[in-house]
Amino acid sequence: LSHDCTRDHLRPRKDGGKDYLHNLVFACGPCNRAKGGSDLISFRAEVGSEYMKALDAHLVRCLQKLGSAG
Repeated sequence: LSHDCTRDHLRPRKDGGKDYLHNLVFACGPCNRAKGGSDLISFRAEVGSEYMKALDAHLVRCLQKLGSAG
């Protein structure tokens, strides 16, 4: 199973990345091992920057919903 699907840290544990949901993604085993201790932007900038933009937009929407719920 670890060859097909692994848990990867966006901010590597060696750089203080924790096991928080917002810091974890699924990655195939070979990609995760190739990425090693690099952050996503350094490893694959084209994928990493798009992912981070999407995550930022998602978090903004969540915060807006929280603000309007109160």
